[in-house]
Amino acid sequence: MKTKKKKKPIQVVYNNKPDPVVKITEYEYTGEGLKMTKQTTYKDEPEPGKVYALTGVKGTKCIANGNTWAESEVKETEPSGFDKIDHLEKQMLLNQQMEDN
Repeated sequence: MKTKKKKKPIQVVYNNKPDPVVKITEYEYTGEGLKMTKQTTYKDEPEPGKVYALTGVKGTKCIANGNTWAESEVKETEPSGFDKIDHLEKQMLLNQQMEDN
């Protein structure tokens, strides 16, 4: 009499609301049905006090292009050699010149 060989479990991953990924549920199929093994929920919402790019040109990370809030966060970057005080002084001078005209 042959004994039935037990099947190796198959891992199944189910993605709920795929764009953007909000929740992933992992199951294991053992031949007797599906058994949930892990569930991961991702939070994707803006955080107070942070700046996000809502729109942008093709290829940039922004909400309109389908990126997440975390990916669309605007990080302050200044080019090397950038002098903020000098920049502000020039901006003030330009504003004065425009008011005089």
